[in-house]
This record gives sequence, C-alpha cells and structure tokens, in this order.
Amino acid sequence: AAKFSRADDAVVAAAREVFDAATASGGGNDVGTKRLSNHVRERTGLSLSLRELDRVARAAKNASAKKT
Repeated sequence: AAKFSRADDAVVAAAREVFDAATASGGGNDVGTKRLSNHVRERTGLSLSLRELDRVARAAKNASAKKT
C-alpha cells in the first residue's frame, strides 16, 4: 500500500527527478533548496514550506535508494 497520496507521489517524483539529474551530471545527491522548490513548483503547482521540502527530499532519497 502506498504511504502517500497521489499528490504526495507527484511531489516525491518531481523531487526524485532533481536528485537523479544531479547524480547523472556528477554533482552527487546535493541539491539546493531553491532548485528543489522551483522544480517541485513547476511540475506540481505546489509551493512547499521548508519543513515540507525537507520531508519530500528525505522521501525522494529513500525512494531512490530503494530503487537501486
């Protein structure tokens, strides 16, 4: 069973895109808050607080770790 709603899944997927792109370009898993926030807002239309972004980033990193 999914832990997140569809909206949450979309936000985590958008964040995962940012982390995957950073890793592919050789930058590692380090992504700035502004970059993450802008990408999530562009993809989902949602503006998240710093606390929410932190939770999304952790969920995206965990999802990427489970994917490999």
